[in-house]
Amino acid sequence: MSAQNRLEQLDDGVEREFLQVITNHEKVLQVLTKMVKSMKNEALILVPNDMTMIGLNRLGIIDHIIKAPTKKVDSNKNHLSF
Repeated sequence: MSAQNRLEQLDDGVEREFLQVITNHEKVLQVLTKMVKSMKNEALILVPNDMTMIGLNRLGIIDHIIKAPTKKVDSNKNHLSF
């Protein structure tokens, strides 16, 4: 990609997409937790097996996913309402 094209993307507000493979278990949990807590509408999370789903439930990740659609941002006060 040329620098000119990238500058045009930045001007248009286009974010750069990337894919990162994380193999460190602790880092995976940190990233997943942060992502789930910042969800506003919906997300697609793929897990390799049922044991992973059970582990996510024990960590409280599933609860955050369930609560995400009920979060509403109060634009006047800039905080989340439940």
